[in-house]
Amino acid sequence: MKENNILGVSMYSFDCEATLVDEVFQEVKNLEYAGNEKNAISMETVYYNEKLFIWFEECLEEVRKKYYIDSVKLDIVACWANKTNLTQSHHFHKHPNSIVSGIFYLTEGTGGNTCFFMKDPWLHCTDFLNINKESVPQTNMIKSVVEPKKGRLLLFPSSIEHSVSLYKSTVPRFTIAFNTFVSGDLSNGNNSTLLKLKSESVKKKYET
Repeated sequence: MKENNILGVSMYSFDCEATLVDEVFQEVKNLEYAGNEKNAISMETVYYNEKLFIWFEECLEEVRKKYYIDSVKLDIVACWANKTNLTQSHHFHKHPNSIVSGIFYLTEGTGGNTCFFMKDPWLHCTDFLNINKESVPQTNMIKSVVEPKKGRLLLFPSSIEHSVSLYKSTVPRFTIAFNTFVSGDLSNGNNSTLLKLKSESVKKKYET
């Protein structure tokens, strides 16, 4: 696991072994895709590859142990593939109903960078006071760019807004994306409210 500082936020990258990357790529490029604003998304409800998910879960566990209590785990609750062709991009968005999100790069080319955005604290920390100058755009954001690397998984907080820049290669860009949610005992003692959650993981759907 490699820790990367992006927008002042720790994000984590992992590199997958080449044979598994090639196996997954062969599956993903043959999926059926439908339009998704500025690029395309897999038409299947979920994408699942057992060996890939085992590796995803190992990576997630490294991050979980760094931030979250031992009585919970991070389940992959949604997973899909993205396809971006020449001159396409991916719209500005974030991932609701998710704790940690992942992007797994199956290709690399010119452009098609993942762009992360954060509201400029100088402006948005004072929104409630209405004291910002009109000449300064209220939509002003801090931006950081991550270049795709084949076989690399990037894990980041799902609440961070991001997009994909204009893709400039003739060979399509393929990625797999997923969302996670916590499952387990959230009470953790200390007289806290008793609360247990059970997420519906993608893996469980295929196991049954």
